[in-house]
Amino acid sequence: DNTIHQSFASVEANSPLPWLHIARVVCESGASRGFKQLGITGTKFLTEGPVYSGVAKMVDLNTVTPGIDRRNRINDIIFVADTRLHPPPRQSRPPSRNHLDIPNYLSFRRGSIAGP
Repeated sequence: DNTIHQSFASVEANSPLPWLHIARVVCESGASRGFKQLGITGTKFLTEGPVYSGVAKMVDLNTVTPGIDRRNRINDIIFVADTRLHPPPRQSRPPSRNHLDIPNYLSFRRGSIAGP
């Protein structure tokens, strides 16, 4: 969920190798294409945290996330060990019945990009 990006400046400054900040790349790419908003989906930590929203502000992108109920549901799908979502090993995984049509939940408009 891009946790390291919250301390990215410190990591980048002390690394002998270059690092890629995915939020920076996503936001700069969207802004250079003329997009005005960034749809953010993922864990609550990601959608409610500063990683994408902070970088988006730097390039004049607005951010939009699902409402709190949908953010909670998405977070549960990602983290809750439900046997329908996480069958035992060596068992073929059936298609998830918990699919969410996230772009529709975000009410995308022309000029939007979806975050990871």
